[in-house]
Amino acid sequence: MNDNPLSPFLVDVARLRQNASMTDSVWQVRWRQFCEQASVAAKPDRESRWPLHAAVVWLATGDSSWASRGAAQLLALLGGQYQRMLESGHPDTDTWMHAAPMARRAIALDWLWDSGTFTQAQRDELAELFICDALRYAYVVLHCRVPAHANNQGMAMALNLVVVGYLFGHRRGDDPRGRLIFREGLVHLMQQIALLPPGGFGSEGSTYAAGIEAPLGALACATLEAITNESWFDRKIAPWGNTFGSQVEHGSHFLSPSGLLFPWDQYGYQRCFGAAPEAYLAMRLNDVNRYRRVTHGNGWRQSGNGPWMTDDHAWQWIWMPLPPPPPDVREGEGREATEHLLAHAWCEPHTGAALVSRSQQFHLLQMWSWSSAPPTRCHMHPNNIVVEAFGSPLLVDGHAHSTFSLAPELAKHVSSNSIMARYDTSWWAQGSIAAHSCIMLDDARAMVMPYTHVSHHEDAQTTGQLLMHEPEADPPRLAGEVARFYQHTFADVHSVRRTCTLIADQLFAVCDQVDADKSHDVLSQFVLRSGAEVTEYGVRLRTAEHVVLDLIALGESENSLHEYTGQPSVMEQRCHHYRRRRQGATVELVTLLLPRLGRRLLADLTDDLSMTIRNDQDVVLADNLRIMIDQIYDHLPVTQPWCYTVDVTTQGSIAHVHDDADLLLELPHVYGVSLEVNGHAIDVPRLAEHHHGEPALLPIFVSLPRDLVRAAEGELTIKVTLRDFRHWGIHGRLRLHERIDVDVPVVDQTGEDAWRVAWDDQSACINLADLRSPAQPLRRPQVTGEDAAELAASVHNAVQQHDAPAASWIKPDTSAERGASVCRADANDSQPILTALLDDDWQVRMLAAKCAGLCGIEAAMPALREMLSHPLVMDTAAQHNLREQVMAAWALGKLKDGDAVPRLAELLDVQNYYGLRRVAAQALSRIATPQALDVLQHVAEDQDQEVAEAALRALRAG
Repeated sequence: MNDNPLSPFLVDVARLRQNASMTDSVWQVRWRQFCEQASVAAKPDRESRWPLHAAVVWLATGDSSWASRGAAQLLALLGGQYQRMLESGHPDTDTWMHAAPMARRAIALDWLWDSGTFTQAQRDELAELFICDALRYAYVVLHCRVPAHANNQGMAMALNLVVVGYLFGHRRGDDPRGRLIFREGLVHLMQQIALLPPGGFGSEGSTYAAGIEAPLGALACATLEAITNESWFDRKIAPWGNTFGSQVEHGSHFLSPSGLLFPWDQYGYQRCFGAAPEAYLAMRLNDVNRYRRVTHGNGWRQSGNGPWMTDDHAWQWIWMPLPPPPPDVREGEGREATEHLLAHAWCEPHTGAALVSRSQQFHLLQMWSWSSAPPTRCHMHPNNIVVEAFGSPLLVDGHAHSTFSLAPELAKHVSSNSIMARYDTSWWAQGSIAAHSCIMLDDARAMVMPYTHVSHHEDAQTTGQLLMHEPEADPPRLAGEVARFYQHTFADVHSVRRTCTLIADQLFAVCDQVDADKSHDVLSQFVLRSGAEVTEYGVRLRTAEHVVLDLIALGESENSLHEYTGQPSVMEQRCHHYRRRRQGATVELVTLLLPRLGRRLLADLTDDLSMTIRNDQDVVLADNLRIMIDQIYDHLPVTQPWCYTVDVTTQGSIAHVHDDADLLLELPHVYGVSLEVNGHAIDVPRLAEHHHGEPALLPIFVSLPRDLVRAAEGELTIKVTLRDFRHWGIHGRLRLHERIDVDVPVVDQTGEDAWRVAWDDQSACINLADLRSPAQPLRRPQVTGEDAAELAASVHNAVQQHDAPAASWIKPDTSAERGASVCRADANDSQPILTALLDDDWQVRMLAAKCAGLCGIEAAMPALREMLSHPLVMDTAAQHNLREQVMAAWALGKLKDGDAVPRLAELLDVQNYYGLRRVAAQALSRIATPQALDVLQHVAEDQDQEVAEAALRALRAG
């Protein structure tokens, strides 16, 4: 142990130990599972699936055996595991997926640094590995992000530089290379918030917002606060006033009440793979309800794969609020207990908004972001809505199967973009406006906006604007104006508005308004789950979960219902499109959405069944399994085949049910399930699985034959066999329901603009004037925030004031020492840099090129031009000279070397390595001689949008 050990980085050990010692039986089981996973991960014969677990258990228990296991996992990097990671993880092409896990492994090294389990030589070697890895990958690739912009990839790489640079350049040593990457990493990290579109949504859809951007943002915020001992959560950064907190909260917004991510990208409906951001928000905002949303859902059951490493549970234990809420949350008295998550209304003026009923049963999300530019992972949905009720998706969206027709205009746009050529264009069927619950004009199936980079052209990027969001009003309302999106195709259109109102805490009213100079064929489209049929008032949908949705068309229109296969690619793999059509220059279409439950709960036969299986087939219990499998839980063997069988008796729960009743058995979300009731085999329907191979996304409902129910005489014996659940586990409930008929709503027109709708024992009077939105957008107050570069400099200056231990791992007469010497040099002593440009080691040469540009050493230009002239090695296993050339091109641009223009122009023709082309374009824009501008003129319409953007910026400035 060190004489003066430091507190573990990012961890409040007292909080962690209190969480790990909770007496609640469910949390005890979860902690045992976590420890069991840590034990398995630390086995010497396997590469770790949970690389942080053992280190967390060491912090929570102080047991030195766990420190030894955690240290062994890190030392495995030196024993060949790191090299295998490089061979299989493609860090050259997917640097960000490598950078973030390496940053978290570096944090684990800090946790174990003072544990006494490492020799000094081992600590030195590990520190050197992390420094060299950061320089080789994240540091170089971030230079290729030209112009500077924000996305999940940049966040991952910037976080790597900040963490590794701080730990080994300041906290655990004073390596000058670490200090260099820390200083530059801070600038990039601030840019990852500053250059997001206004509001902080990264425009890559719900999968990346919740599974990648939110956990990275939470860790980045926690890192800055640990380094500076200041609050960064709500600190506004120019130019849009974005914050780390808003970036993290977007991930929370996109988690729907059903427990699925909203299908706002080509991945479609799927489960969120982790809940560490929810734990962080709960802890950071001192709001336990933030964490309550996931304690009994999939957020605990699966130790996620985002961002790119299965350590979600580790961060949940570290950030979990005190005390955490019980996992088996029940709803209010007299209401059916469901699995769906607690939702809340939210609004981001440049992205979208949600309305949620007070009962928490009904949820509507309206979107007016056009997502990425050009679309990369998200589709375009200028006024799309998705609706859920009772935990079931009703108006759907999402990834389309290849059989769903793709609009030809959009297919052409996607295939012409070099960035997107690697994607199967079938993924982009959802990019067609015809595939959303939105407004269409003149049957335009796809509308494409011109490309503009989000960091420079806010007005062109934002296709929708908030008109109102009044979740606490009576009735609650929200509205968006999306005319900008349509004006690129229809120049005469003045306004395209959609207003959603929640009436009587259950009935959604959707009012679509279009104002134009010319007459258009206006269509309001609603995309429903499979199972819809036409009614006298509109359409009725009954889902496989027996939730009923009535769509009621108010006013005159031409209505039609069509069924399509292929969208979404999950659940039934089909949907119904309900279209309402009206012609005119000024058109209004109002549609009511009334969801109701078509089942009644009779008996809950199990409390939250859950089981997961490790790769070595040992059984790990993810939750306290009660009621149904108490006996199994007490006597479960260490190893288990891929199935188990459970018998349950209803014990008179159906004694009062009528002989003609339709009974429904709700099964857990798992495939490979077989069912017997009173000795009779029952067919189990199989909904389409997610393309990632997840099990059923929704609970499975099985109808029990009436003759079997009659013969049961008030008691059923149910035998459930679960097979092939593997690492996805089992979750959900085993419940018995009765199917109930839902009365047809009564719709009467009581005036020119007045209607009355009655259902069950409720009614609502609707005045169309109350459903319309104002024509003028609600302007958000202009917020500038603090300058990103100045914030980065302030953090760097504050850290520099603290003394650091000696950097003992820098050995004499090594490339590390020569690289460190380069980083210490400055313009007043340029000889170390000039000498290092001719060094035998590529990393030393790369650092010398960088420092020559930073220090403005014009004497280095001949050597830099020589470095830039070397033949390119395109083999991904030997791209060292590509890294040198990236840095040489950057430095020559910084030095404004006009003699480098011919070679930089040649590099623009290199198609196999996008990064070098982008840096060459940036260098030419900085040199900005007539010859350089002439070269850039030829790439101003390049297929690589970042090359084109660098050229256009230089030409505009010139």
